[in-house]
Amino acid sequence: MNRYKTTTTDRLDRDNAPFEITDVKYEQTGSWNTGFASDVLQFSRHHQEDVARFALHSLRAFSVSEQTLAMAKLGLPTGFFRVDGTIDETTGEIFPYECEERPGGLGLMAKVARQTGDSDFVESMRGHLENTFGQMPIVKRYFRFDGDDAQFFGENQVSQLELDDHGLIMVEPRPTLVRTEPKYIKCVANVGDLVAQSISTVLDKGRKDYRVSTGHARVIHDVDELPSTSESFVLKDMQNSKTNGVKIWIANSERRPLGMGKKVPGMETETKIVNFVETHPEGVLVEPFVPGIRTKYGDKIGMTAFRVFGKVFSDHVELCDGLYTFRPNAIVHGASDSIFGLVKSPDKVTAYD
Repeated sequence: MNRYKTTTTDRLDRDNAPFEITDVKYEQTGSWNTGFASDVLQFSRHHQEDVARFALHSLRAFSVSEQTLAMAKLGLPTGFFRVDGTIDETTGEIFPYECEERPGGLGLMAKVARQTGDSDFVESMRGHLENTFGQMPIVKRYFRFDGDDAQFFGENQVSQLELDDHGLIMVEPRPTLVRTEPKYIKCVANVGDLVAQSISTVLDKGRKDYRVSTGHARVIHDVDELPSTSESFVLKDMQNSKTNGVKIWIANSERRPLGMGKKVPGMETETKIVNFVETHPEGVLVEPFVPGIRTKYGDKIGMTAFRVFGKVFSDHVELCDGLYTFRPNAIVHGASDSIFGLVKSPDKVTAYD
């Protein structure tokens, strides 16, 4: 794939579709015919610094309840991270959707990096994990969890987690990236042995209350605390993964400006919004809805979000390259209609406490 065009994030045209995808090649990946764009989105220095600072603040504020290998080595919940977000059209500033402390998409990132000639990402990130934890981590999946980790870690590094005849986890004494949801493994008697080998979260996976500390969300417990329906907002579970437990409400006044008609794909009805709050007595997070970067691809108008990876050290983080994901949808994530491309962080900025 040839690199056609690079768009820098501080030069996006906010008057029209600010980002344009011009060249896409499709490739069969499992059951999906996945699009890979040659167009590159490049962070400005200012935006790189903002993402790095947000990542460090998020990881420091993360509610840790388990003693992982990462906590023992770094005093932080993970050895690497991924920040997902957008550029707010009204301010030109970064709006981060989340800091993923157990980042998925490493295999997809490795694929895009290879296709776009970004040869440094895989070697650099693998070297960081090996240096931090003493050897290259293995990946253990549990309860039908699949993924693309083999493209990053190698086929021989990825396997299913096994239980012995007594229902106990067969833990290998080496750094491990655990791929499962907390609800599937929390009742296994010796899960603590697995946690102690983990380079990221296991039972804490997907906690989001750090967003209160970063100033991006507040907690509500009752429908009376919901914003007005004349405002656009997002509701999130206090702990969940991927786009599970994410509900988007888009005000009428903001639907047409998104260029996607009266009913924006991915948004919820008012009834479902109310039901979500009522069925979560422990509380939900509410935060502003900031759409993805409006993007044009041929005759399609959709949204693009960035997903940028980074390295974690005991006293700082370092930003690396990442991906962007385009969809004709308000909820931007990997799906059969997604297009993926490279996000460059050319300065590899760091953020310290």
